[in-house]
Amino acid sequence: MKSDEYSSFLRVLFGLTSPSPVSEPIEVEWIDPSLNDSQKDAIKFALGSREVALIHGPPGVNRCNSLSVSIY
Repeated sequence: MKSDEYSSFLRVLFGLTSPSPVSEPIEVEWIDPSLNDSQKDAIKFALGSREVALIHGPPGVNRCNSLSVSIY
């Protein structure tokens, strides 16, 4: 496959281009009342990202819970 045939996801994944800017803020109906503002911001960022989003943080900050809410 030639590089001009790559999808936008592959271009970002291989470092050929930068990710697209996050789209307009997304309205979310929160199903988990225990999420804090930082977790909500991370979920909104992931949902608004076109190609890929990375949620990172130190141990114990509930990344897995944030990811499961994003997928649900």
